[in-house]
Amino acid sequence: MLKFQEDTVRFLFRMQILGPDGQPVDAAPRPSRAVPPAPPVASSARPLMLEAAELSVLDEEAAVATRQASTTIDALEKEFHRKKQRELDAASRAGAGEASQPVQRRTGEKVGRNDPCPCGSGKKYKKCHGAGK
Repeated sequence: MLKFQEDTVRFLFRMQILGPDGQPVDAAPRPSRAVPPAPPVASSARPLMLEAAELSVLDEEAAVATRQASTTIDALEKEFHRKKQRELDAASRAGAGEASQPVQRRTGEKVGRNDPCPCGSGKKYKKCHGAGK
């Protein structure tokens, strides 16, 4: 992988940009047209000194702009915990069906692989009922 990275960097480092005539381009082309000046902004025409009435209007606008956010971090965290709790409840309900079934227990002695099969066929257990295991 390291060899591949080295080859890629070497290739990119030696790459040359060719112009439409097929000759290498030494520098990036500069924009030929002049950039137009920015349009005037309405707030720049206002005088620097504001009257008391204008200040109260600006304070009201600022109060509206700085109102409390509709979603807070606490609300997001509570919603996250509710969602996690719902997922845990759903998972426990899904697993409860399997756990409620009784586990089958073997009675008697364990049958060895080379012992005769308990079904009475006369074959070894590994050739009869133990073949699928």
